[in-house]
Amino acid sequence: MREEHTTGQTKAAQDQISKQAQISNTLRAQVIGHWRLITAVSARQTDSGAYIPRSNPET
Repeated sequence: MREEHTTGQTKAAQDQISKQAQISNTLRAQVIGHWRLITAVSARQTDSGAYIPRSNPET
């Protein structure tokens, strides 16, 4: 019974970890997409004075 309990806890912990990993990956993808949108817009509006360097560590 004790073994079942510990494996159950481990499974729950693994599920939680994988869920958090999925969430962080989704957020990261959204941030990268947003950053690319900003760089694309600012590249067109260079006269506005807002300069965002194009060097992106993700690509």
